[in-house]
Amino acid sequence: PPVTVDADCAAFVDVLVDDVELAARLKDPASARAALHDLRRRDRDAADLIEPLYGATYTPTVLRAGSAVNVIPTHAEACVDCRVLPDMPRDEVRRQVAAVLDPLGIEWEFEWVDMTEGGNRSPADTPLRDAIAAVLGRDVPDAVLAPMVSGSFTDSRWVRDAFPGCVAYGFAPFVHESLADMGGGRDHEPDERILVDDLVYQALFFERLARHLLAAGGRAGARPPA
Repeated sequence: PPVTVDADCAAFVDVLVDDVELAARLKDPASARAALHDLRRRDRDAADLIEPLYGATYTPTVLRAGSAVNVIPTHAEACVDCRVLPDMPRDEVRRQVAAVLDPLGIEWEFEWVDMTEGGNRSPADTPLRDAIAAVLGRDVPDAVLAPMVSGSFTDSRWVRDAFPGCVAYGFAPFVHESLADMGGGRDHEPDERILVDDLVYQALFFERLARHLLAAGGRAGARPPA
């Protein structure tokens, strides 16, 4: 698919990638894919976080064809997990699929299955973001915030729809165990878990964040509560 690099994607790259030359290539749509390949050899976790920001992702998850070993099937079916950027129109997804299949000279049909209508996002520059930075900065002075778009699904999508103008970030600080330490995460695994120390700090962090926002009246710059 074509690469899209918006302001949030560029800011995210600048935070994750220390190599200035590589970061510049990652932010250039013409060189982004090749640069991502180079980054993956150095830092697979960073590459996996950046790639979904470039545009729609397509992952074949189910393939069906014939059932007899000695019979050539008359048709085949592929179910593809497709995840798109916020505000990307459905017609663009079909156009990208056609760009791959039409040159093959085959007949094909396209059908949406189990679809969730469009994603959304909250702006990166908000009083909530400033409050997160203030509270987190006191406890973790070296912390750097970066805007990102999740390649997975969170309830923030429904919250923004239900309350227009609401700012919702899928953010929770992990200060004792990183995503890399967790082997890429334990989401939906049989032993899904986090460290108790991280859970305790997250509860404390969100209490401080709420107090900070209430004390500031939604304005940035107030001193974080103790």
